[in-house]
Amino acid sequence: MTRALILAPFGALLIAVSTFIASPGATSAEEVQIVSADFYFCDQSFQNGICETTVATGDTVTWDNVEGLHTVTQCDDAFGVCPLPGGFDSGFLSPDDTFAHTFDTVGVFTYWCEIHPVQMRGRIIVEQEATPTPSLAPSPSLAPTSTPNGGSPTPSPTTTPAGVPPTGAAPAEGGMPGLAIALAALGIALVAGSGVMLVGLRRR
Repeated sequence: MTRALILAPFGALLIAVSTFIASPGATSAEEVQIVSADFYFCDQSFQNGICETTVATGDTVTWDNVEGLHTVTQCDDAFGVCPLPGGFDSGFLSPDDTFAHTFDTVGVFTYWCEIHPVQMRGRIIVEQEATPTPSLAPSPSLAPTSTPNGGSPTPSPTTTPAGVPPTGAAPAEGGMPGLAIALAALGIALVAGSGVMLVGLRRR
């Protein structure tokens, strides 16, 4: 009886872990670094040009000022109105100062340095973050079914395997369905074994 009591919670724990592995994790936002210095954004090759940076919605862009006195000031698309009313503006940044802004909407956002508007210009292109395709987690049912003649109860697990692409390639990233199903099967077997042992011990 002691062995059965030990195996039962261990099997349940394996099933819970397999469900956690199979569930897709939320995509986390990222932080993108942009260097500003005399007299450029990103790197010196963009001096007198436009530094373009592509991010996803929810990402935070941080400008690190490593040299000189500069600003990060949002403009309209043609750099005709700067600063843009309601837009982001860092104010004056001394060396080692930083400025961060989170972009939550899709669009194109232009900016420049108010002190060096010709040499230092940039553009942030914000794209919609891709939505991950969820993988189906196993859904085991641990309720035993009793036989009419009083025999040993038989577990009735039901699992839904994760979808596999028609090409036979690996399932979508983030699900790890193979490992999850294996863990779930092991957990079900342990739970079932502990139930049979308990029934046998009761008969004795």
